[in-house]
Amino acid sequence: MCGRYFLHSTAEKLTQLFGEMPMPVLAPRYNIAPTQPVPIVRVDAQGRREMVLVRWGLVPGWSKGPDNRYS
Repeated sequence: MCGRYFLHSTAEKLTQLFGEMPMPVLAPRYNIAPTQPVPIVRVDAQGRREMVLVRWGLVPGWSKGPDNRYS
């Protein structure tokens, strides 16, 4: 089971932490649950940092894929 967490950092604070990069518009969220879209920072194919939205959660190795029954 994946836990819940919150996102309250501003774009300015994230820029201080990770440097300049393309970033989606983010609003504070205080109850992020599995299956919801969340921002992550990753390195793209050109070696630059980027922030993208991904689905928060865990898909076990034995699963056939994400389960959308409860989304």
